[in-house]
Amino acid sequence: MTGRTKQAAPPIGKETRINVMIRQHPSTVAVLEKYGLPCTECALVNIATVELGAERHHLDLDKFLRDLNKAVAERG
Repeated sequence: MTGRTKQAAPPIGKETRINVMIRQHPSTVAVLEKYGLPCTECALVNIATVELGAERHHLDLDKFLRDLNKAVAERG
């Protein structure tokens, strides 16, 4: 054993569906609002992934994911 512990993957990844994310992590709604995304009102919310949302709204996916996962971690 190397002595390193395996770090768990963040709860939200690029393939996470937005509706699932909102249901499991309500604190992410504030991040969506910060980015100006009306996901809770969007017709695609049930099929869109975080990656698709970032692409459609011209967002930096890595930064968006960091902010979403930070909101989840802070909510603890």
